[in-house]
Amino acid sequence: MPRARPGSRTIAPFSANRSAYEDANRTLLERAEGLVVVWNGEHPSGKG
Repeated sequence: MPRARPGSRTIAPFSANRSAYEDANRTLLERAEGLVVVWNGEHPSGKG
């Protein structure tokens, strides 16, 4: 596995719960320069 870059946060696979995935997604969106969204037109079945 490649080493994490300085300033990166890592999550041990066995501890990756819903909160950890939400935190990772939030970080990804903060650092992204662009975002492509695909939506099926239906109402959400839960929290995104």
